[in-house]
Amino acid sequence: MRALILLVLAFVLCPAMLVGQGVYGLKQNVLDPFTEGLLLAQFDMVTGEWAEYDTLGFAEAFALGSSTFDNNIGQYVFVGAPIGGGPLSWYNFDVEGNALSAEAELTGNVHSVHHDMQQDRFFGLQGYPADSVYIDLGEVDGAPFGYWEISGWATRLVEIEPYTAEIDPVLDMPDVEAVIAGASCFDSDSGDYYFLSFGGNGVTELVRLDAVAGTVASEVDIVLGDEEAFAEIEYCIPTGEVVGLWRDLSEDGMMRLASLDLDSGVPNEIAALPQVWGFTPDGSVFDQNTNSYVLHYYDDQVNPHLLAVDVVTGEVWADYDLEGSSFLELECTNRAFAVARYGVSGLVESEPQQAGLQWCDGVLRNVGPSVAHWVAVDVQGRQLASGATEPGASVDWSAVDHAILLWRADRLKGSLQVHGAR
Repeated sequence: MRALILLVLAFVLCPAMLVGQGVYGLKQNVLDPFTEGLLLAQFDMVTGEWAEYDTLGFAEAFALGSSTFDNNIGQYVFVGAPIGGGPLSWYNFDVEGNALSAEAELTGNVHSVHHDMQQDRFFGLQGYPADSVYIDLGEVDGAPFGYWEISGWATRLVEIEPYTAEIDPVLDMPDVEAVIAGASCFDSDSGDYYFLSFGGNGVTELVRLDAVAGTVASEVDIVLGDEEAFAEIEYCIPTGEVVGLWRDLSEDGMMRLASLDLDSGVPNEIAALPQVWGFTPDGSVFDQNTNSYVLHYYDDQVNPHLLAVDVVTGEVWADYDLEGSSFLELECTNRAFAVARYGVSGLVESEPQQAGLQWCDGVLRNVGPSVAHWVAVDVQGRQLASGATEPGASVDWSAVDHAILLWRADRLKGSLQVHGAR
């Protein structure tokens, strides 16, 4: 859990168009390998060209499977290790403002993190010791001396508070010993969290959790042959399907993209992917705007590629040779989809006494005790501006015709409409 390269698919203006679709990622640094920090890059999925580079000088490593995209405020979020070492931290990076928005030290480790676009909440998994034995080493200076030896691990679902990085336990699963890396997804329509577990009996199981209620909704064995496996699952909200890589592990094995029957566990092929020889864990993401499964893979010459498959038609509409520059930790900004499908939750005019941001006569003012991080979007979810406002400070918005502003300050969050001076 100490290497990092990330990806994000940028939103499109219309679900039927592939306009301005970009991938963000922590890219292999071939520009200046002596520069400290991770290299954030943007790759245009329509043109197949690199668009932008930013050096993240605050972090030198990441936790595998910890990245997600905050579709409420337009930030890439991941768990990383700071430059020079130190405890793991939760980082919020504004990909359009090209600035670190916030960071907070984690009290525990998390992985398989996902953003609930409807409720604006973050869920993930965490390992915890299920069984332990105290090793008694006698006494030192008359006091008992020893340590606890962990003999078994289990998994729990947790909620992570943005900006403060507080970890709140939601559901302990003492029977889940191992989770397949990169094999989790989230349905923001229902609030269901899916992941693949692999037990000692050799059976891969699809587990569905009700993240809101904190319960196990279902557990289904995936129907696979002796030399088959399933990995890299993503959730297509428009069709209500879990999709992923159906792998033949024999010598002449075939990679296929397939959907899973959520009741029977039977995979159904969507598209054959003979060009895919290998992939890295957590190297896939789903673009809800275009019904596209996006995968970072390696061909049989170990050259990295980036492809996109329309899961409705089965068409591989993009497949680019990255010319030696590897990506991992794919993520996608689905803000346009979220705004169109769920609207902006709690959209109200701020009252004068409200903590956080208030709007009055074309001026945004932070009336709370903490820094307010904000993003302004239009009604289609397109980002107009973003920033951070100190307590007591204000921003002149008198020239703005109309926008929806989303803000977050510590554990508080809100939204309001701004429309210039009246």
